[in-house]
Amino acid sequence: MTKKPIDLDAHNKQLNQHQQRTKQVAETYRQKSKELEHRLESSARSHEEVFSREIAELKQANKRNVPRNK
Repeated sequence: MTKKPIDLDAHNKQLNQHQQRTKQVAETYRQKSKELEHRLESSARSHEEVFSREIAELKQANKRNVPRNK
């Protein structure tokens, strides 16, 4: 059984195309990951601000409603 000669140019072209697709997929993944991280950070900050306001409002309401025994 004889082996077919390998077309190195075709092989290299296919390899380069595969590497380019892999790089594009990796870059897309990095971008989406960064966008998601930014959205999560923004959401966390937003939640913290809401909780801080609610705590401050509750503290104020509590101060108004606590009877003073002097």
